[in-house]
Amino acid sequence: MTLLRQGVAGRFQLLEVYPAVQAKLDLANGQRLAIDGAVFAAGQLHYGEGQVHQVLLEYPATYPDEPVAIYPVADIQLQGNMLVCRSINFGKGQQYGDGKMCLFAKHTWDADLHDGAYALTRAARWLTFATSATGFPASEIVEENVPVLPPAGTVVFPFAVDVPAGSPGGHGRLLPVGPNLYTLLEFSEASPTPTSLHTRQVQGRRWQASPSFLNPAGQPGVEVHWQRLDGISFPQAVATRIGLVQQRLAADGGILQASLAAGAELFFGFYLGQEEQWFMLRVRPNGNGGGAIEFFITRHLESELYLRVQDIFEPAILATKTVTIVGLGALGSEVACELARNGVGRFHLFDPELMDLGNSVRSAADLSTIGQHKVHAVRNLMLNRNPNVQCEVYPQLVGDVISAFERAAAASDIVIVLTAENSVDFPTNRLNLKRLRKPFLYARASKGALTGVVQLVEPGISACLRCLVRHPESDLPVSRLDTAHMAALKTVQLGCAAPSFPGAGVDTREIALQTSRVALQRLLTELPQPFYPALPGYQFRWHGPAGSAEHAPFAWEILHLGPHPDCSVCRTAVTSPT
Repeated sequence: MTLLRQGVAGRFQLLEVYPAVQAKLDLANGQRLAIDGAVFAAGQLHYGEGQVHQVLLEYPATYPDEPVAIYPVADIQLQGNMLVCRSINFGKGQQYGDGKMCLFAKHTWDADLHDGAYALTRAARWLTFATSATGFPASEIVEENVPVLPPAGTVVFPFAVDVPAGSPGGHGRLLPVGPNLYTLLEFSEASPTPTSLHTRQVQGRRWQASPSFLNPAGQPGVEVHWQRLDGISFPQAVATRIGLVQQRLAADGGILQASLAAGAELFFGFYLGQEEQWFMLRVRPNGNGGGAIEFFITRHLESELYLRVQDIFEPAILATKTVTIVGLGALGSEVACELARNGVGRFHLFDPELMDLGNSVRSAADLSTIGQHKVHAVRNLMLNRNPNVQCEVYPQLVGDVISAFERAAAASDIVIVLTAENSVDFPTNRLNLKRLRKPFLYARASKGALTGVVQLVEPGISACLRCLVRHPESDLPVSRLDTAHMAALKTVQLGCAAPSFPGAGVDTREIALQTSRVALQRLLTELPQPFYPALPGYQFRWHGPAGSAEHAPFAWEILHLGPHPDCSVCRTAVTSPT
């Protein structure tokens, strides 16, 4: 305060000091900042050649370890415990959405060398450039502190939108699908004539998304007006457009003000031609006829969804694959979601049951899905992970729709049967060996889900389910845990909430993940050099958290069992589909 009162070499005239008792700073443009223990000082800062501007200094409670923040402001008032003022945005960049000057990178602030006087010296230099015709030179741009609002949310583009050079703009529709989360439903390009943010006449090219799972009621969505910008970088574009929208809000009494007065949200989109990048600004009514401006980042589903797995699982290949899954319980629901999130493109789902209370302990679905058919609940989970997937659902027993199952299996690259029911496993095994000749994948968990097995059936190459009956390996591994205790456990049948065997999802999920991994490796075997090597066997036996008499805990045993010479199914199977 002594430095401020001395005037910083004649540059600064202190007007008022507001002590740390003030709880909040309201910048009167929709930005309201909670300030804990900060001290504020207002004054006149001289800069350039005889120019002066009113500024507000914020000394944080952590000063001097954290730098002084400076805002160019007008109309400072103290209302109760609220400091109210209007921030000034110059539209030249290097300024945050709440008006704060972007003076220096945080790592350059040194508490032993710098103080409020240093910050004011930088602020005077900042005002000189902010009020000039050319703005900030490259040497004054602080890249470390990108001068944009912290993102208030995300807009997901489910399809690529590249705007051709010379396009003036257009409009589209965004659908809110979560808190501060939107998806782009529709995008249109306006006629090639000069336009403004208010354009309503839309014609020419048009893109239409179809995330029907996100919009089952056909909501109209929120309108967005967009423009193409060329010759401007991302940070500068965001700051400049925030300033533009602020000016329009202050000066325009037309559609912007009318929409805000009616409580409607407004979105403006901007496409940066040289960077091929989008960003969005949302204007929300603040109750005073104005609007709070928020910055939204945009994410592109097609290019970003698989970034973390694209060098492992080849999503472009998996997108062409079709998988049929029978049984969507503890194993099937997890497998379906795992394959969807890794990029498998098409699914056929079979399960006749409804979601019940106890299912949520082991299923990928939760309590919100109780009463829904499992096929519908799991399909929605898959689409929430990957809106590109296509799902055909069959809420019936496979035996009741055997023709539909056979058609689905014939069109699939792999069939995964996870019912753990002999009445389903053996008929599908026979149908496959006799007619389909497809890779079939089966999995089961023991009582308690303490052990399990995953079996890949390759017709003519591996053992089928009937072959395994003749092998000692057909039995599930026996856990070292108290088997007498497990044998004594009984269940009361209250629908599928009380299943035929107890067991926690933490154990069934291990088997489901291995099933998913085997399925993914099998789907990618056609690649000349897949990242994962060829499967080392056909039967994968899980010995569980306690281990078994033969293996230590958490061990996977791999077997390579071929067709049994006495198997009635393999022996009579034809060598090609009929």
